[in-house]
Amino acid sequence: MSNPSTSRERIIPITMEVDTSPPRVLSPSSPKRTLPMANCQERIILVVDSVEDDNFTPFRVSNSETVTPFDMLKRAVDMFLHRKSLFSKKHEYALAILNENSVVWLVDFTNNINQITKALQRVEECKTEDIFDLNSLFDVVLQKVEIPEVTTVDETIIPPPYSVRVVLFYGRSYTIPKIVNSPEIEAFLEKAYFTLDVLITHEVVDDNNNCNKIFAILQNLDRKGFAYFFSVGRDKDVLFVSLAKLLGHPLQRPIQKLAKFSLVKDD
Repeated sequence: MSNPSTSRERIIPITMEVDTSPPRVLSPSSPKRTLPMANCQERIILVVDSVEDDNFTPFRVSNSETVTPFDMLKRAVDMFLHRKSLFSKKHEYALAILNENSVVWLVDFTNNINQITKALQRVEECKTEDIFDLNSLFDVVLQKVEIPEVTTVDETIIPPPYSVRVVLFYGRSYTIPKIVNSPEIEAFLEKAYFTLDVLITHEVVDDNNNCNKIFAILQNLDRKGFAYFFSVGRDKDVLFVSLAKLLGHPLQRPIQKLAKFSLVKDD
């Protein structure tokens, strides 16, 4: 069996001069990559929050059009899927939905992106609660996926057959995600070929909401220092630029704080 290609996925050129993510709590030394920078298959679980806060602020997409936060997330997921599938048809995607306080596994892994987008379009928004049980997400994911182990031959790490990534689209400004750590969750988060990226749409951060508390909890899910975290507020441009940054393969992209994105000229 041949090893996964070490060729790089080519990112569609974008420009972004300002990093709008909240400050990350960084260790004194940056994490060091020891895994092969392989362009192996990705199995990506798209976890989309269907909750809309009471009295939410919509996204303004033009002078005459506004879009609800949940509908904007649907557009963002659609863009991510179509752009990512341009890089390689071998990647597979699954869809899970965050409801008021539970998680529904809606579509199993498939490379048919239309199946994902059609299923997501049928999902309706729901109302918020004070606490979201984040353990319910891990309960579902742990049942559905198996992470490859690191394999070596003659002290050389062999590229994995695939890697697993959760992309969590969280849309609540008041509901604090609660997680009770367990040995199973801790071991899962430490898996070498697992990544948990987070993108949050939210109201303007102030003392009347819990945005900063939510940021801190979700950022702390990154145990290894290689995940990407974006808070986009209600800015559609920042939302889509952040989505573009999530297109890169976790085994090949730079650490977020070291990443610099700019325009490049196509030949």
